[in-house]
Amino acid sequence: MAKRRSLTLQREKHTEEALENFVLNDGFLNRDGLPAWSQSPTLEIELEKILLPDFQLRLYYDRIKIEQIKATIQAVGIKEPLLLRPTSEASDHFELIAGSQRRLAAAELGLTTVPVKVDEVDDFTALKIAIIENEARSDINPFERTRGIIQLLSVGLDKDTDEVAHALTSLFNAENRGGDNNVIITAKQREFIISVFEELGLNWKSFVANKLQLINLPNDVIAFLEAGKLSYTKAIRIARVKNEAERKALLKSAVDEKLTVKEIQNLIITSTKNNANNNSVVLRDRARSILKKATSPKLLKDKRIRRKVESLTNQLESLILESESSA
Repeated sequence: MAKRRSLTLQREKHTEEALENFVLNDGFLNRDGLPAWSQSPTLEIELEKILLPDFQLRLYYDRIKIEQIKATIQAVGIKEPLLLRPTSEASDHFELIAGSQRRLAAAELGLTTVPVKVDEVDDFTALKIAIIENEARSDINPFERTRGIIQLLSVGLDKDTDEVAHALTSLFNAENRGGDNNVIITAKQREFIISVFEELGLNWKSFVANKLQLINLPNDVIAFLEAGKLSYTKAIRIARVKNEAERKALLKSAVDEKLTVKEIQNLIITSTKNNANNNSVVLRDRARSILKKATSPKLLKDKRIRRKVESLTNQLESLILESESSA
């Protein structure tokens, strides 16, 4: 079996000079300033020879979208070739860079070959192209996009994803709060980060402020997202459930019962109301128990305790009167 390239294990060591080259060159233009694939011939390659990358940008496949693509393929064929690069050690196998939905649709239709364009690009460029291609179609959800950008910076900076997230937060704080002694990146790395966001058509500060938090969703929710079991719109609602046991139960129900977003939201509302009612019952029973103990003759023989009970009773009575008057 052909060996796959690994975006996470075969990251290149990007020196200061290498980072500068990335800043000056957008990373996937040829010497004429054109996209590398624009002059590559379109080939027909067997579907079984196309391998998925170790880091997959797309996690969730919308069945409606796949069926639409299948219908289009049946009507006019695959008009946009898939983008591939050679694998590390096998000349007759290739790694997919862009076109995962077309690949899946073609496989489900039983096609044996698909049109492709092939070019030799490194890990960083391959992932950047994947993000740009999908951005052009508005085709990945915010979680997938955020995760992909963090991975892209991880490859480019030769840092793990946690280090990248920390570096972005540190840089954001330094520029918005007048300095941060914990900034852990160099000026050249900062320039590189900003250039990457500019190439993606994004504002890095807005990304840190509004999107970076998505990678901190509850672990159980992230597990379902990464497994492609749940759409982002459903997952983000379930993530708001604070009780872990309830959240896990809802995740399972959402997948097993194929719940819609509206059904999930209704279940959350119902659960919240039930919890509120349960809390009210618990509080009522607790108040009755305390009142019974506080008014026992034995306890009230103690003058100090009796004065405190009287004071608390007056406070409670005032609250009741205040509530009744405002009703």
